[in-house]
Amino acid sequence: MRKRLLILTIGVSLLAFTGCGKKTDQPAEEAVAEDTSFDDDDAPVVEEAEEPADTEEPETEAVDITEESAETEDNDLIPADFLQEQSGLFEFADYEDVISNLKEGQGYAYIKMYGSDDELLAVTDLVFEADHSAGSMSLYHMKDGKALNLSCIGGNGSAYPLRLEDGIVYAGDNHTYETYFLNEAGAVMQKDYVTDGINDGSQVFSGFTRDTNDYDHDKDFEGGEDEFLALLSEREAKPFIVFTVSGEEIPGTELPAYEYPGPELFYYELYTYLTDELSRSYDKADVSIPCPVIEYIDESDDDDIKVYGDFLIFNYNLNRDILECISGGSYPGVVHMKKTDEGYEVSGMDVVADGSDYTPSAKKIFGDRYEKVIAVIGDDELRERTRAQIIANYVELNGLDINAYKDYGWDPVSLPPENIDTFYSDL
Repeated sequence: MRKRLLILTIGVSLLAFTGCGKKTDQPAEEAVAEDTSFDDDDAPVVEEAEEPADTEEPETEAVDITEESAETEDNDLIPADFLQEQSGLFEFADYEDVISNLKEGQGYAYIKMYGSDDELLAVTDLVFEADHSAGSMSLYHMKDGKALNLSCIGGNGSAYPLRLEDGIVYAGDNHTYETYFLNEAGAVMQKDYVTDGINDGSQVFSGFTRDTNDYDHDKDFEGGEDEFLALLSEREAKPFIVFTVSGEEIPGTELPAYEYPGPELFYYELYTYLTDELSRSYDKADVSIPCPVIEYIDESDDDDIKVYGDFLIFNYNLNRDILECISGGSYPGVVHMKKTDEGYEVSGMDVVADGSDYTPSAKKIFGDRYEKVIAVIGDDELRERTRAQIIANYVELNGLDINAYKDYGWDPVSLPPENIDTFYSDL
């Protein structure tokens, strides 16, 4: 929201004011000018002051000032929040730089708000110890390669912490219902504001609501007590924003090793082999997850079951609720397995060679299935669909708060619902 500030431009001739002149130790009743004369009754006679010169009428000039760029007369930026005030900084290199300037007891949370796909960083001056919620927060966004303050949103203490669901931030107290989202320009915009009139003394239910993030579809609140209480009840059902306390070690962030989630022993042995064998060539990550894209399984020989396909391994580090891929590779080939008294075991793997030997080795390994396997290897959509589903099933099996995976330089990919019971075959 832009504010208009009225600035008065004073004319050329001004009256001189002396209210801030030198201090005198002389009592007020004795401080008499030397040129003051007295009449016969000793009544003071003060010389008449000269008429001041005519002054020009003040001119007015309207100047637009945004909250982000508000400055003092000395062109010094005014701190927009507690963090800027305590750090003396008004822009940060990135979100990690913002977090590094928090003090003990302060906290941060990564959130997304309706109106933008960009991730925002919320920081708060005080994290409530009981549930890691907060009563107010400052929002930071990335703009022009810097982390800048976007806005501040206030709740009302630990009894009414800030909440978030589907990109809508919920605030207010027992007398106000407030929600926020982002407008089309990416600025924080109030979505709803409804009050029972207690705080302002009007005792009248009033306010507005918005279904869209623009100013063209406002609706006046026309309900009464029942409707107002229903809004408060709705707000209290929303999850509050959980903040990480600055400097606090977060328990339970170590990821469990990947394990095939289905009941089939065949796939359990296949996935275990790929995880252990293919991840050996990479530096240790938080978790390594295989991604076999299988074209065909030849079960004609129990002593040499051949699995044709592209066998990939992805190594991830956890960044909040996103698995970020730090390394990985593709290993097209054939995995050889055999039946045993206990179930199955992997006996070896033929991998296609690199470089100029790729095609000759692929034709030798795949034989008459060469063209079909090559088509599967080149199917990016199939690979990513399979990859996302394997990750989603891993997340579900281990009850993890992970919502997406991400490759370097690409946007995060949201995970699909788990389908452990139907994704794998009945081998």
